[in-house]
Amino acid sequence: MRTPLPAALVLALIATSAATSTAAAARRADREVIEHLLSRLTYGPTAEDRRHVEEIGIPAYIDEQLDPAAIDDGAFGKHLASLSTLRSASPSLMATFNPPKMQYTPSLLPVLLCTMPAPPLNIVKKPPAPTAVIVSELQQAALLRAVYSSRQLYERLVNFWENHFSININKERMYVTTFDRDVIRPFALGNFRALLGATAHSPAMLFYLDNWQSSAGGGAADGRPLRGGGSVNENYARELLELHTLGVDGGYTQRDVEEVARCFTGWSIYKVDEAGLFLFDPTRHDDGEKRVLGHRIPPGGGIADGEMVLDILAKHPSTARFIATKLARMFLSDEPPPSVVKRAAAVFLSSNGSIKETVRAILESREFASRGNYGKKMKSPFEYAASALRALNAQTDGGPALFDWIAR
Repeated sequence: MRTPLPAALVLALIATSAATSTAAAARRADREVIEHLLSRLTYGPTAEDRRHVEEIGIPAYIDEQLDPAAIDDGAFGKHLASLSTLRSASPSLMATFNPPKMQYTPSLLPVLLCTMPAPPLNIVKKPPAPTAVIVSELQQAALLRAVYSSRQLYERLVNFWENHFSININKERMYVTTFDRDVIRPFALGNFRALLGATAHSPAMLFYLDNWQSSAGGGAADGRPLRGGGSVNENYARELLELHTLGVDGGYTQRDVEEVARCFTGWSIYKVDEAGLFLFDPTRHDDGEKRVLGHRIPPGGGIADGEMVLDILAKHPSTARFIATKLARMFLSDEPPPSVVKRAAAVFLSSNGSIKETVRAILESREFASRGNYGKKMKSPFEYAASALRALNAQTDGGPALFDWIAR
């Protein structure tokens, strides 16, 4: 016969088993929380990411990612070293990639032109480098950053803002590099008003929405006739209100669109095909009084008219709600809880449009940690490819072959 175990030992074994089960369940729960966090803040969890979060804790990891400048990402630079267009300014890109120009060179010395009939001219065509290189290198850089950069939350927000302030990558090929590098990246986790101002001054945005031709009178900034007769163009004004700030239900009217368009007349581009730099042309600006969303824009303001509009929009409650909703949709679910949107919008307003603090309010909310939001987001083809590469610790140059598969 077996000797029965003492009751105290049985109870101890039961307690140990229960404690072990509880600890195992806690570890599983912790892993699920970490997986959820990394799935939203990064392009996809890696084994190194998991170990790092386990080591420093979730709050510290959120703080770290919200301060990308403090993250040592020096080793990543080697991945972009060969992409020379990323370091070029618009005038340099235009000089290299613009369509070929006819150059006429006389076949005889100029002194002979005074005494002889005009000689035949030799047409010299300078073949350009294909403009597709600009787009290709920018796409390649985006994928390499998504896969290898340690500043994962920052890269996700760069992607978010480039979708929010969208342009046409094929229409603005000469401008897309500076749009990414000089307009979006410096402000992706900064101040919304500064980001809004950078996009408003961006030749890429002015060209995409035809505001560079919007005029209350006069000719083009470089002396050429304006395409379309030089009338006031409402494209940028409408997109600014509907998609960049207030949202489609943000409380503006058609009259507001018209008045905002008047405020941005003269916001143009200097030498659109050669320099591609922002220019304010006072001869094309409507300097009369305007009224936008109940605010009076006094006459004679010049470029300040547009700046006043940006100030009004950046501080508007509808803008706070619209931006908070889109960010909550990015980090939580396609239908984010109104409670988290309300709190994030309040932080947006109280922090004077701090993107960092608005994002923090969402990531540290109880709604973000709710299990009901786990696995509620679908990856885009780009995100799917990046996350697969990260999960496998794979090596890639981010080249055209991979983007061909992503496009398919």
